[in-house]
Amino acid sequence: MKKVFIISFCLFFLFRCENVAEQSNKNIITSNITNLWAAYDAIIKTTDTAEQATLLRTLFIDKASGGQKGMILVKRYSEEAYLYSITNFPHF
Repeated sequence: MKKVFIISFCLFFLFRCENVAEQSNKNIITSNITNLWAAYDAIIKTTDTAEQATLLRTLFIDKASGGQKGMILVKRYSEEAYLYSITNFPHF
């Protein structure tokens, strides 16, 4: 019985170590935050909605990482939704 417990514990520990090693290889991309704020700063300086859409697209959406683009797709965010939030909730 003791041997079964020791073997089980060792297997659990072994698989746990592999999982931790896999997690440490993850990359965190922070450029999305920088790009969003650059777009925000440019957007609030103009009232031309066409220019605002262009700024959002060129400064944020086109430069977004694959993960950010995936989140935009999954959450169904649109340019209009971003612009609405930026122009109507400036102190978020």
